[in-house]
Amino acid sequence: MSENIVHVQEKLELRVGDALIARQKSHANFTALGPPDLCVVLKDYSPPRFLPNVVIKPQRFSYFHWVLGLDASSSYALSNYLDLLISNQDKKGVTRGSYTISSLHYVTYNAF
Repeated sequence: MSENIVHVQEKLELRVGDALIARQKSHANFTALGPPDLCVVLKDYSPPRFLPNVVIKPQRFSYFHWVLGLDASSSYALSNYLDLLISNQDKKGVTRGSYTISSLHYVTYNAF
């Protein structure tokens, strides 16, 4: 699997949790319905197995993207969206190692 999720524009975080902290700090600037929903995806990288002499350690990367228009009041809609992210993980890139989604966080703002 490659690091991309099909049809999702993800941003790489420099440190895990930076997007959550920035979103929390920006709450004062938003009015009415609040900021867009945030989805944070943690992915574990495993190096290719056919390169035994190359020392590449497994790593964890954090990506985030914004979500608009998802019905956050329905747990079915949220679980369906997260399942869609997992199933749309790009399957190519075998020679570069594999990325597996280890954790998904969906953060929404309750305006009511």
